[in-house]
Amino acid sequence: MESGTSLERMVFFSDAVFPIALTLLALNLKLPEGTAAAQLDGALFGALPELFAYALSFVIIAKAWLSHHSVFALARRFNPTLAWLNLPCCSSSPCSRRPRLSSANTGT
Repeated sequence: MESGTSLERMVFFSDAVFPIALTLLALNLKLPEGTAAAQLDGALFGALPELFAYALSFVIIAKAWLSHHSVFALARRFNPTLAWLNLPCCSSSPCSRRPRLSSANTGT
């Protein structure tokens, strides 16, 4: 396998990991069951800390993804050391805090 192809595959793998982490953040955004339309404003206001945590986590992961692109734009060839150094970068993005709106208002 030529080194250019391996480098591209590693970048493509990383490009898949970061969007998955961003998607996992959004999957946890839920209002408590049974929230009436009249109570929606209050429920959203009560969930502001979780919404802020979601937005901040999204920005941090997106910034890490953009930084990753900047670093790999400088890479000219693939080597195993580069691959090993890339793994912690990819594995740390899904570990960010995932806010849960449902637990904010239900006490669970």
